[in-house]
Amino acid sequence: MSNNGFEIKETRFVKELNANVNIYQHTRSGAKLLHIDADDDNKVFCVAFRTPPTDSTGVAHILEHSVLCGSDKYPLKEPFVELLKGSLYTFLNAMTGSAHTFYPVASTNDKDFKTLAEVYIDAVFFPNIHKIDEIFYQEGWHYEMQKAEDDLTIKGVVYNEMKGAYSSPNRVLHRKLSETLCPDNVYKNCSGGYPDDIPNLTLADFKAFHKKYYHPANSYFVLYGKMNIAEMFEMINNEALKKFVHTNIESCVLPQKLFPKPVEAECVYSISPEESETDKTWFGLEFMLDIAADKTAYFSWSIIGHLLFDTPAAPLRNALLRAGICKDVYGGFTKENLQPTFLVILVDSNPVHKDTFIKIFFETLRDLVEKGIDKQLIEASININEFHFREANMERYPKGFVYAYYLLSEWIHDRDPIAALCYEELLTETRESLIGNYYEMLIKKSLLENPHYALVTMKPEKGLMEKKDKLLKEKLANIKAKMSPDEVANVINITQKILDRQNSVDSPEAIKKIPTLQISDVKAEAEHISFPTENFEGVTVLKHPIFSNGIGYVSFYFETNHLPDDLIPYAQLLENFLGAIHTKKYHYGELSNLINIHTGGFDYENTIFTDLYNEDKFRSFFTVKTKCLIPKIDKMAELLAELTSNTLFDDNDRIKEILYETKTNQDMKLAQAGHAFTIARINATLSASGLYSEQTGGIEF
Repeated sequence: MSNNGFEIKETRFVKELNANVNIYQHTRSGAKLLHIDADDDNKVFCVAFRTPPTDSTGVAHILEHSVLCGSDKYPLKEPFVELLKGSLYTFLNAMTGSAHTFYPVASTNDKDFKTLAEVYIDAVFFPNIHKIDEIFYQEGWHYEMQKAEDDLTIKGVVYNEMKGAYSSPNRVLHRKLSETLCPDNVYKNCSGGYPDDIPNLTLADFKAFHKKYYHPANSYFVLYGKMNIAEMFEMINNEALKKFVHTNIESCVLPQKLFPKPVEAECVYSISPEESETDKTWFGLEFMLDIAADKTAYFSWSIIGHLLFDTPAAPLRNALLRAGICKDVYGGFTKENLQPTFLVILVDSNPVHKDTFIKIFFETLRDLVEKGIDKQLIEASININEFHFREANMERYPKGFVYAYYLLSEWIHDRDPIAALCYEELLTETRESLIGNYYEMLIKKSLLENPHYALVTMKPEKGLMEKKDKLLKEKLANIKAKMSPDEVANVINITQKILDRQNSVDSPEAIKKIPTLQISDVKAEAEHISFPTENFEGVTVLKHPIFSNGIGYVSFYFETNHLPDDLIPYAQLLENFLGAIHTKKYHYGELSNLINIHTGGFDYENTIFTDLYNEDKFRSFFTVKTKCLIPKIDKMAELLAELTSNTLFDDNDRIKEILYETKTNQDMKLAQAGHAFTIARINATLSASGLYSEQTGGIEF
């Protein structure tokens, strides 16, 4: 039976979510829709499109920005900016993946939720990009001159964003690995846009990309939570889908043919002319895993990635660090693309260490295969992954978005989206595999006997960024020199139109078209949350008696206001040491396994609470947070006491390793989010609380 054009194709009860999951198809337009009928007031709407890039001009990324710049029904410059002034949204974003683009939004208010979804639908299906060319020039790229005598430059939101992104060595290396590992399919291209290639995108190709891929037949809708599904069907049908007719769209990603032998490549990244090139080489090693059809193997590789890299006892990471050939190591299993991969990155090494890196990598894995992986380490990694699945916690993201993210990675590749939400059977199967050598055989087959891998060496080059800027300036000067007077006038005209649009004010009539919540649409009373308090041996205990799916959460706040100024940065550094070095009772490797077997992990953080009316007044705390299944509360408490009271600081070699890692991570943060450090630096001059934050995480730290 059809409901506003939607016909149900499948219904399954997913016990992990305690919810029915229904898959529908819109008969007229071909749109696909999945609804997770969960008992959750924080409702999520998401519409996604397969957007495989055929080059690195960033067309999918530019479209993601551009469709939000006004539409048929809401012809404002930035409808969402105006909309959010009167919204109770809990999440709103737009994201470009390697081969798909998605637009999620969430709200706990029924009217607000429906309004946000409606504005998004109009934005993606009926954007103003086909009527207002300045949107492309502003969000993508354009030549800029305000006067004929000005130098010719390139501007654009995405162009500038990606120039910033590719100033990070991490981004440069990952891009080269993708190009090398996938030379024959879409993953060789940069969906976000490579700065040198973005100016090759034409206005006509930009519009054609939207017309081809932003069609309902190429769309995937995800709805999550408690809602009137019939009303949502009616709105989606009336606002968009009934205006389209099903058509065949070639948008699926084709697999990369597997290599008969490994490949190597090199690339360079920029360092300042004053920096030394010593200890600045990076290595990247990435394998393509031929396991997509094996659900248990797919699931188990997340566990292998965790145990090899993400615990203090991680054998592969520790072997590479102890060899003294790099300052940091990271890696793991990546499953978002059509074919999953396994990756290892060496940070701050030297070219002479390449052969040693490969030797240690394969020898360590062979040793694990032959002697067997520590069963406690496997069990610990299984337990951490179980917490990850049960909580569906991605910090600031609502649960519904997390589920949508999981299932879309499968759905866009024509795989079962509901299977991405089911983990109980896989957990059981992977635990049963502890009895034999299942994990060892996965490593042997997929890494030791797999020739499809790429090794990339990335070397530093002094002043590379300055050289590229100089070459670009010369190139633009040559382009301008060859321009006719009419072409110069056209650039000036486009520049002026962009400025006029940016400086224009939306008309009152246009603003009135944006729906806003009224006081009557909002509950008069806030949700009551119980905060019973007890005093236990002089310690204030605050309890939150809520349903938590059998997981107990505990947070300890240790006040640090009494610390002298010279010790404040060390309070921050303590975050990196606890759980990663020995205690009186345990070696740090054994401690790591016990923590991961019996708990969901320990998190440490320096937190400040600032006076609402005076930012010079604040209280600072070192926080310890942990979680465990309720029957393991006693074991969790024992481990907590060991960590906070019995940690030893006498292993100088181990401490040095952690300091190297910490510094490398800070360097990467500085390169990738320099604006955050700038803001912290400014805030340090404005208030005492700002200075404290700078000392525990900024340049001073």
